[in-house]
Amino acid sequence: GTEYPTQVDNQLESAYASQNFTVTNEGVPGEWALQAISNGRFAQRMAAQRPQALLLLEGINDLNNGSGIGTTVNALQQMVELARLYNTTVLIGTMFQTCVSTSPQGQVRQNAVTRITGFNSALRTMAAGRQNVYVVDLYAAFGTNNCGPDGGIGILGGDGLHPNPSGYSLIATQFANAVRSVFTVRGSYQ
Repeated sequence: GTEYPTQVDNQLESAYASQNFTVTNEGVPGEWALQAISNGRFAQRMAAQRPQALLLLEGINDLNNGSGIGTTVNALQQMVELARLYNTTVLIGTMFQTCVSTSPQGQVRQNAVTRITGFNSALRTMAAGRQNVYVVDLYAAFGTNNCGPDGGIGILGGDGLHPNPSGYSLIATQFANAVRSVFTVRGSYQ
């Protein structure tokens, strides 16, 4: 129940008790955006779910494993274009700043630290001007001072890559706020 899609669902249902929201978590841990496109999984899930909105936070696994910014953003663009074929509104998150960390085995993990701002810039450029595609600025929400001697403080876990429960709550709040601003959500008076 701590993953951000569940929290988005809870926040929306709490704010609009007269409505029933369904937010499903279709993410696969460790999956690259490029894999989700090339193996057809993303297309299959879009066809099966046909969602009104897509909360898209992808790309860090690609970047962290050496995939280029252009290649990663191209995979996200393919996701956006496929979602729009289903008339799905896309809320795409920028990547929050990650931190260099050290694994328990003593290996230094770069976590794509130096590539985040370039990726976010390319992501914003890709999304600009696309109908019903909105950028959710997680980078700004997290701030740029997330790194400490333990690989992450406050909202990032010790691996410097994954948010801690507070970070996931922040992601959920940003996406829930974006849903509220993009969609007309009926209040209890209607």
